Amino acid sequence: MYLWLLASGLTLVFGVLGVLNFAHGSLFMLGAYATFTFYGKLGFNFWVSIGLSLISVGCVGAVLERFFIRRIYDLDLPYQLILTFGFILIFDDLVKMAWGVLP
Repeated sequence: MYLWLLASGLTLVFGVLGVLNFAHGSLFMLGAYATFTFYGKLGFNFWVSIGLSLISVGCVGAVLERFFIRRIYDLDLPYQLILTFGFILIFDDLVKMAWGVLP
């Protein structure tokens, strides 16, 4: 089910907007870690934690679109692929620095 959600998100974004965004899985990961932090570490209600993580990841996505992805709308697809793959690597390292590598 999770793979279907990720694949449908990629297909929907590329099909409707024409943007090849490979970083949507990393945004999904940030949302999961944000929910874990709000619920597990800070002790918020589960539904409040989900709402806060949706808002926080939505803000991250808005910043990415405004300052980075918007500049490459008119470029070829390989440029979009390279930029969003770079975001995957950046978010992966940010998660490792913030939450660690051990479960």
